Amino acid sequence: MQEWNPEMEQAFKATPFPGPEIDMHVTDYAKIICAMSDIPVHKLQNNKPVVESLHVLFTLFSEFRSNQHFQQQNNDNDGFANQGGDPNLANF
Repeated sequence: MQEWNPEMEQAFKATPFPGPEIDMHVTDYAKIICAMSDIPVHKLQNNKPVVESLHVLFTLFSEFRSNQHFQQQNNDNDGFANQGGDPNLANF
């Protein structure tokens, strides 16, 4: 795992993820979130690939939350707290 370059971090900050007001099936919503996070969703007839991709997404999120480097970086930057965002959400 390595840190994204500053341009990618700015792109994440400037491009919000779709909110709950979007009208689509949860499977399609999960595919969009995975695509925005550069996590592939393989094409099969059942929903197993979506579940596997979401597992990767949440595992990655968990690793970021527990990584000491990113915890220190969030403490230095005050995370989302001073930006009007939710401090419990990922700060990429």
